[in-house]
Amino acid sequence: YYLTGPYNAAFVMILSLQTANTAGHTKKVVTNACLFLGYCTGNIAGPFFYREKQSPRYELGIWSMVVSHLLEAVVVLTLRVLLSRENKRRDKLQGVDGSESEELKVEREKERDRTDRENLNFRYIY
Repeated sequence: YYLTGPYNAAFVMILSLQTANTAGHTKKVVTNACLFLGYCTGNIAGPFFYREKQSPRYELGIWSMVVSHLLEAVVVLTLRVLLSRENKRRDKLQGVDGSESEELKVEREKERDRTDRENLNFRYIY
């Protein structure tokens, strides 16, 4: 029971990370669909790890939750490192100086509906 609590907070954080780190309408829709499919697949597969013969301890089910929580933490930390590197690469590539003309460029890029990979002014959050 106690292993289900952290899942809710982590799921909300992953949803917000996905929304904030994806640019472009079509790409946002596709990534939302992929995230939802993964969520549904996990909810379908999860109960199969709880076998009646393992009652009342359900070792396989409990360990599947522990392993999935650990994998989730590793994936999120890896994502943080990768996004941080990408932000630094983009900063170096553009030579960020904070001038007003750069701010105008950012506003124009928002109107073009480019993806985060196409728009070098896009910065990832983590």
